[in-house]
Amino acid sequence: MLGKLICNVYFVKLYYLFLNYILPKISNLNQNFQSDKVVLPYLHKMMEEAYRNFLLCYMERQYVTKTAISEIDPSNKTWFLPKKNVDKEKKIDINEDIDIFWGKLQKYTNEMGVFEFQNLSQFVLNILSLPHSNAECERVFSKINLVKTKSRNKLITNTINGCLLTSQCVKKDGNCVDFTPTQNISSIEVDEDEFVIDG
Repeated sequence: MLGKLICNVYFVKLYYLFLNYILPKISNLNQNFQSDKVVLPYLHKMMEEAYRNFLLCYMERQYVTKTAISEIDPSNKTWFLPKKNVDKEKKIDINEDIDIFWGKLQKYTNEMGVFEFQNLSQFVLNILSLPHSNAECERVFSKINLVKTKSRNKLITNTINGCLLTSQCVKKDGNCVDFTPTQNISSIEVDEDEFVIDG
């Protein structure tokens, strides 16, 4: 079951992105149509606003807002937003690793600054963190045994954790010879009190 979820996660995330955007707008329109108040004089304006909002997702704002509604051609590619602008607005890349994607999606905010997918992303990240086997855990234990030996048995948890994270970071570049610290790593201030020996 978990394997199927991970395999289909790209389709699932796109589906949720679409629903999160479209459902509030459709629900709002539906509410107005089902209202017991007299809304007929305002329906045209509401439909026009909804139509323009949809067009703004992929067309230039100047064209959508300044052109008469009857003259807008939604298939006119001349006024399509450049792909890089569309991707930049979404702040999302579906080709990224699954965990990285959901991590970024958790921090995604809409134009109002609201975290739209925080709960959903946290739920998916919790599922993805479940190990499908104990192999990775055993590898970590093996690394700990290499770091915390009999002659270094007083190392505290923070020190061991730092050694493991450093090893993982260096491994991304292949080996310690090819490793180049990033600017973020170079600017980290280390508290020496956190890396002491027990006892």
